[in-house]
Formats: sequence, C-alpha cells, structure tokens
Amino acid sequence: MTTYYMDNHTGAERTVPETKFPKGEQTGKVRTVIDRITLVDAAGTAGLDSGDVVYGPKIPADSIVVGVSVSTNKSLGATGTYTVGWLGNTDANGDEVDAADADGFMTTQDGGGQAVLGTLTAGQPGVFKRFAEETQLSVTFTAVMDDNVLDAVLTIVVQYVND
Repeated sequence: MTTYYMDNHTGAERTVPETKFPKGEQTGKVRTVIDRITLVDAAGTAGLDSGDVVYGPKIPADSIVVGVSVSTNKSLGATGTYTVGWLGNTDANGDEVDAADADGFMTTQDGGGQAVLGTLTAGQPGVFKRFAEETQLSVTFTAVMDDNVLDAVLTIVVQYVND
C-alpha cells in the first residue's frame, strides 16, 4: 500500500521549512452574494432574446468559487434557455488573466415550460476556480423567451472564499 498526501498537507506537514496554505484554503470564510432581475427587455414589452447577456454580481479578486445556483421562479415560455459563466478580466497592465467563459459555471439551463434551479456541478471549469482579478458573472440567453412572460425573476447565488 502506498500513502499519498494532498498538496496543502504536504506543504504544511511534510515540508521543511513549512509552507503555508494558499489564501482562503484553510479557515477561509464562505461569502455569499445574491442578485436578481426581472427578465424583460428595456422597453418592458418583451422577454429577452437569444444573445442577450445579463450581468450578475462581481466576484472579488483572489476568490475561489465554491458554489453557484441560478433559478427562475416560473417558466420562460416555450424556450428561454441560458448559460451561466463569466466575462474575461485583465490585470493592472491590461493583460488578460481569466479568459471569458460564457458557460463556465453552467451549460444550457432550460427555462422553457417550467421553473428552473441550476447548480454548479463537477466537470464545469468554474468548480473551485480561483479568479485572480475581480470578475463579472454573466447569464447569456441562447434561445428567445416568450413575449408573454414579462414577470419571470432570475436569481443568482454565488458562494466564494477569499480570506
């Protein structure tokens, strides 16, 4: 039988001199940000179209995302699909740090015909991702909502550790 040690354990317990856990990876506090929007166009007369992007909360610099949930309180009509991801960001020199990924947290969520609750799952690139710079979350609609659904509410909950 072979014994293996995880990275942080090796640095803290098996390396001389000891190396500290990276920021937020030991005794870090989970922070939560919640935001919501009523899904209606600027004129208040139609649902959102394919390609429309809703900006969600921002994730602070040097944060590790540990959870994302998105819900709609009702059906978005016959279609109304969307993805959840983030916009790219840059450092102080203007160099790209974290590339944009429109579905990095959730691939297609189908709000057509029913209310939806989507959560970040294993296999998505955003699982336990550490964002080096402040990062804007985004919800990108991939299919048009029905124009008779003008009061659906989309809510996003993001949990992250950064201290």
